[in-house]
Amino acid sequence: MFFSLCLFVSSLFISVTAFAQIHALVRLNQPVADMILLDAGTVRMFTQDLDVWEAVPTTKLWKHVPPKINVAPGSYAVRRVSQFTQVGPVLLGSGHIVLDVGSAEISSILRSTDYGKSFDLIAVGTDTLASADIIRKTDDGVVYFLDRVGRVWKSADTGRTWTNIRLPNQIPIGGARELDMVTSSMGVCIDLQRNIHFTTNGWSSVLTPMTSKRQILRTQPTFLEYFNWNRHLVMTNSMLYLIEGPDIYRTATNDLLWERWDTVNTFNASDDRKTLAWSDVKGRLWMTSSAAVNPILLDEHVLPPSLIRVYASAVVTYREDTGPVVYSHGSATAIYPRNADQDYVRPYITAVGKSGEWGIDAIDHRSIHFELLHRDGKSGRWITDTTLTIGPVHELKLLSSDSVVFGTAYNRYVYNAKSRLCSGYSVRNPLSAFLSSPVSRFRALVAADELDSTHVKWCEYRLQGDVFVCGEVVDSSRFGVESQPANISIPAAEIAALLRRVNARGDELLTVGEIGITSADVKSFEAMLDTIFIYDSYFDILDLYRPPPAPEVQIENSHTRFREISSSISDVSPEMITQAILAWRNIPMDDFSRYQIEFENRSGNFARFNVERSDNAHPPLLLPWTGHFGGWRWHSWDRGLTELFIRAMPEQSVPKQFLDMSRTPWLLAAVASYVDGREYGRRHVWSAGQITPSARK
Repeated sequence: MFFSLCLFVSSLFISVTAFAQIHALVRLNQPVADMILLDAGTVRMFTQDLDVWEAVPTTKLWKHVPPKINVAPGSYAVRRVSQFTQVGPVLLGSGHIVLDVGSAEISSILRSTDYGKSFDLIAVGTDTLASADIIRKTDDGVVYFLDRVGRVWKSADTGRTWTNIRLPNQIPIGGARELDMVTSSMGVCIDLQRNIHFTTNGWSSVLTPMTSKRQILRTQPTFLEYFNWNRHLVMTNSMLYLIEGPDIYRTATNDLLWERWDTVNTFNASDDRKTLAWSDVKGRLWMTSSAAVNPILLDEHVLPPSLIRVYASAVVTYREDTGPVVYSHGSATAIYPRNADQDYVRPYITAVGKSGEWGIDAIDHRSIHFELLHRDGKSGRWITDTTLTIGPVHELKLLSSDSVVFGTAYNRYVYNAKSRLCSGYSVRNPLSAFLSSPVSRFRALVAADELDSTHVKWCEYRLQGDVFVCGEVVDSSRFGVESQPANISIPAAEIAALLRRVNARGDELLTVGEIGITSADVKSFEAMLDTIFIYDSYFDILDLYRPPPAPEVQIENSHTRFREISSSISDVSPEMITQAILAWRNIPMDDFSRYQIEFENRSGNFARFNVERSDNAHPPLLLPWTGHFGGWRWHSWDRGLTELFIRAMPEQSVPKQFLDMSRTPWLLAAVASYVDGREYGRRHVWSAGQITPSARK
């Protein structure tokens, strides 16, 4: 999603009016768990540790309003706030909240009569398991919740007192997994075996259990089945919606054909389930009544929100880096996370040039939404020049007095301060100044972190005539420094040709044609599929139950799709290859190795290329080398650097993992994993460090 947003925005020219900057950003210690909409459009937000902030539309600023807890300090613990439900003037909060009663702890819910300015803690049950991810309200004012062990609790006095409802015998004890009630009489429950039970008399009895004609096909088994966090069932007059972490499922109540709602990334319903709202993968925000056929389009350019709160005539979205946006009566009010009580502080990235000082500020370094700031040095005051949604930004560089480059080593943009326009930017010829003088020596190095030291091996090459020669391999470890003789030579012309090619392509993306995939590579990759899924942690996660299809069916489906992708690999775009490689980057590895090639020219300048730490960047072929020279940091996708490293180090000094992962079939595996995950939700995570050629059939 992030990459498609970058492509979308970078294809446009962006211009934003500057405004004065005087307040610091709000950086919360805990994520926002939920929010409610007050009169006049004020949004009150609750973090997971029950800290409270108000976002005020009149000033466009946030105020910190810590709540009063009407319980003696030390006699309670708010371990995790989940969600809030409004019942008239009463606000009920669910989550993992406990009260100390004597020597025991008892589960509790939060109850407020002033919309969250203060809270009472109401004990529920006699243990710590009567906690819920959400409290549900019926049309006739009764509230329910399903606790962590499948018990149902009911309150008819807006949460002052709670009683346990015994479910009918058709539902196994402790077997309820999802539950919703639209009235105190009518509701639905899904049990551990995925039987669906409807009641019309408040659980005195249930109708004959129904089984789904099409089961829920989860994208990935999770522990949510046990812990219940971040999951709830929504029942309307004609539909059931199941929100389970990042996945959303729906079915009509009369046919029970579950389907994953793949076009939607965030969904919620009003407390009475009469109004629904969702954002889709195309960046559109929709709202509808549960009985309506055609939804209403609220916005067409929405970053995926982390939360949606729905009311009868209003929708509030929230992202940490953009703050809340209130959609009401045809207008949208965005309240960027500015702290009303703190003055502005220095941006987290700055660069100084002739036109003054420039800076980048955002909630954190991962934020997509950020600000480009400027100050002229006279007043010393930072002014927001432009607000953009094409982050994250990890680096900032001034090309000239009017041109600012920012972004990451993978995605860069240039901003023209005069025209106030922003467009995509690529690094071009970054080594031109270095190549103005011939290379005199280079060094290949591999370093591996050990318990209390770093083990380093390197080969240094010096120019002798028209050949680079290495006479020794140096091995430095906690046991000392050793040297062994070597006799490796590489023609200087080859080094010069490689650096010219690396310079010419800059940070241009890798294409299928450059990879040079052969029919033998495809056959080798397809042969790997016989054992490859043994190392896929998608199938290793413990689950209390696993609905069809069974793991072997999932493996066969993945196997088939992987073969299809390998046969049509020529259709894969450079952008998709990039995303596949980035997805593979996220795999933590046990072997923390780094690989580096450093070149020195006769003028004494150095150009360095390295593959980053293996816990962030592995395997080597499936990543670009990071280049460093002249203040630039960029990624080179030229495979010649990998080939040079393997050639420059003695065979016994190159980690076996590096050699194995330099094989083209693993690039096919990365691409197939990414495409299969994007299309079918099978999020493959490979234990790549364990896979060697000997493990294949």
